[in-house]
Amino acid sequence: MKIKWRVVFIFVSVMLVGMYISCSDSLDKTTSFNKLMRVEYSDCTGCLECISDFSCPEGAIKIDERTQRVYIDADMCTQCMDCINLFNCPDDAFTTLPDKIAPASIGQIVAISDSIGKLNLQFTTTGDDSTYGRAYRYELILEDQDGQFIQNDFEIPVPLSAGNQETWMLYDLPENDTITVQIQAFDEVELSSGITSETVVIMGEIIDEEPPSAVTDLAINSISMNSFTLNWTAVGDDGMDGTAEFYIVKIHTEEITEQNWDSIPEYEQTLNPLPSGNSEALIITGLESETDYFAAIKAVDEAQNNSLISNITQATTTEIPDTIPPSAIDDLLAAPTDLEINLSWTAPGDDGNEGTAFSYEIRKSTEEITEENWSNAELLEDPPLPQPAGTQQFYTAEELGFGITYYFGIKAFDENQNVSPLSNIPSAALLEDNIPPATITNLEVIEGYAINLSTIKIRWTAPGDDGDEGTASSYEIRYAFDPIDESNWDDATVFADPPDPEPAGTIQNCNVTGLEAATIYYFAIKAYDNNNNVNEVSNSPGGKLVYQINTAACQNCNHCIYDCPIGAIHQGPGYKYIDPDVCDACGICTCPYGLIFRVVVAY
Repeated sequence: MKIKWRVVFIFVSVMLVGMYISCSDSLDKTTSFNKLMRVEYSDCTGCLECISDFSCPEGAIKIDERTQRVYIDADMCTQCMDCINLFNCPDDAFTTLPDKIAPASIGQIVAISDSIGKLNLQFTTTGDDSTYGRAYRYELILEDQDGQFIQNDFEIPVPLSAGNQETWMLYDLPENDTITVQIQAFDEVELSSGITSETVVIMGEIIDEEPPSAVTDLAINSISMNSFTLNWTAVGDDGMDGTAEFYIVKIHTEEITEQNWDSIPEYEQTLNPLPSGNSEALIITGLESETDYFAAIKAVDEAQNNSLISNITQATTTEIPDTIPPSAIDDLLAAPTDLEINLSWTAPGDDGNEGTAFSYEIRKSTEEITEENWSNAELLEDPPLPQPAGTQQFYTAEELGFGITYYFGIKAFDENQNVSPLSNIPSAALLEDNIPPATITNLEVIEGYAINLSTIKIRWTAPGDDGDEGTASSYEIRYAFDPIDESNWDDATVFADPPDPEPAGTIQNCNVTGLEAATIYYFAIKAYDNNNNVNEVSNSPGGKLVYQINTAACQNCNHCIYDCPIGAIHQGPGYKYIDPDVCDACGICTCPYGLIFRVVVAY
């Protein structure tokens, strides 16, 4: 029995010596102590030199076709150690040390279902070892509200490197069902993160069963020998809410009822309904003179729900030709803004100030408009349809130039082309925009993993065109070796590719490229509006591209501290760390655990 315990003691001692050698000496001396060869997934860059420049005697080194990285087939490996003793991996990815660091749990999952049966998932990727490297695979589980698994054809992609945004789109999910989404990350040795879950309701088809309200104020105006105008108040899509899809209009010489509605031909028209509560007008033509006509209308929504029949209105066409023109408009007003000039007036009638006119002609000129030069003035497009006499009407003149005075005039026509006299002639010029975008005060350098040693990402809140209203026209981003203010703005370097402004209040980002590593850069930004008004220079945060150690996972093995030629690596309480103020980003330092990364440090 004593002999057995001595054997156990000797075996444990040998194992401890092997572990000490593996942490403090070269790997070619660990042959007799290690029995498991593998490739550290997060360190391998897929250079494939281990296949092209080195031939495993057992053919155990193979390519992962998903990621084009290599792995060792454990069933074929004989632990000959040639891949460590006879081959120098440029990524130092071959190891006999076990992978003990699992991927970190994925943070919050943003789950949005804004289309029928579809689900958009967004989250920030985790790593192979905690939040570093790239996980090997994901596992996605979908459960319904009863805890039953939901099958889906979504193909889970290969994980992106840690810190990137993953966006997945899933289709054909159960409509109007509350589902739970669970995502878990695994590394190449099947160490797993915690499960991150989110609950979301999948959008389903909404059945519209509510019809528009019935029109109750249908009236006939502007009666002539072969036409008249129908006027009414627009109803909604659902009752009096929203906008109907189209109208069904019926004109007949006999009274119209629900009983004979389907037998009466529909009057052909293309009127697009206005939002509920607005005044509608439709000119009915092709009528016989001295004839009694009845009119009725139904509104239809996009789900083909029909309203009840409107009130029935009746009129008799005339025999005497219409020779009375609309009255002249005498209260035309022109109200300018910095972008457009808004016209307003009181509608005349079909005959003087009675009824409803047929159409308008609106013209503008840089000279005062008279009857003599009326035809030379520019005809403006898409004037509004005349409303019943006495109604306030509006029109917006656009595509105007600054510093120019414009004159406006309007004439009204009836259905027989009787034309009113020329209106009064108001004038106006665009207002000058003197309000710049609001000054940006929250510009910041985003710390953390750097995509390369020449790019720093900055972030800010978008201002508006006028202060914090609207959308600015453009950004100017500059950087320098010292904090930037108005005194040295012109001396700072201009970044050539800033993003386009988003609406005020939007969070915006920009990757500033072309930078040097180990150099503190300070950034600042200005915003311009469409009139070249510019705000004051923003605050000026700094950032530096250096290398840092993942201190949370550091094995405190001393490899890196002897690599640094300038003494930037120091001993912390149980871990090593790199002083960012000293680091010159030379890249000489190495870690057998792959825990040294390029990062951005804010100043």
